[in-house]
Amino acid sequence: MTAGTAVNGKVMYSLEYDGTYSTVIPRETDAGEYEVWYKVVSTDGATETDPCDEPVYVTIDPKEVTPIIRLENQSSYSVAYDGSPQKPAVTVYVESKLYTELYAFSYTNNINVGTAEVTVQSAEGGNYQFLAFKTFEITKGKAEFLSPPTAKTNLVYNGTAQKLVSVGYAKNNGVVLYSLDNSAYTTTVPTGINRDSYTVFAKVQGNNNYEESDVVVIPVEIGVNTVQNPTVSLPSSSFPY
Repeated sequence: MTAGTAVNGKVMYSLEYDGTYSTVIPRETDAGEYEVWYKVVSTDGATETDPCDEPVYVTIDPKEVTPIIRLENQSSYSVAYDGSPQKPAVTVYVESKLYTELYAFSYTNNINVGTAEVTVQSAEGGNYQFLAFKTFEITKGKAEFLSPPTAKTNLVYNGTAQKLVSVGYAKNNGVVLYSLDNSAYTTTVPTGINRDSYTVFAKVQGNNNYEESDVVVIPVEIGVNTVQNPTVSLPSSSFPY
């Protein structure tokens, strides 16, 4: 505000009606709404008027700024998908200084793989005003076995197809795939018939949020069926020469 003038006196100011009056115009630093009261005091200080009927209303507006936002106190940030909302810690810097006043922040698109966003907004009553955004990346997680398949033991030839491994299970409802050549994978547990050495490959299938797991290699044996006391029969007990 500008200074007032008086005839045969001096104008004195205060931020309160019944406060301490001074010839110095009040100063304030913080944003807000202020009331400046004033009265006139004679030059010799012997007499004075009552304070004004209505003060001068003065508003200091918040300064509009563009803040620097850091997530987990890093200039750039990414995190692997784990099925839960990602909420990295937010730190705000204004005019190169840590911003300690109140502000609000919220997250969007912060669960699945892709670009997530943090919205940061200054709270009412502060010295600075801003609305800013910061993005971060959610990358694919690594699919994992809950319990990997294991080789069936004590398999011997019996003329029928036998499952070579136990059923495997994956975390987060993932799909377990099997193969006998590490190329063509299916959800069917591999089987074998003949006596032989087999190699079963297994992995957890990838999807939009997970990369496929590392391949598990499982050696399996179907052994010889050793018959004890076999029964031998002939069509006849004698044959012509």
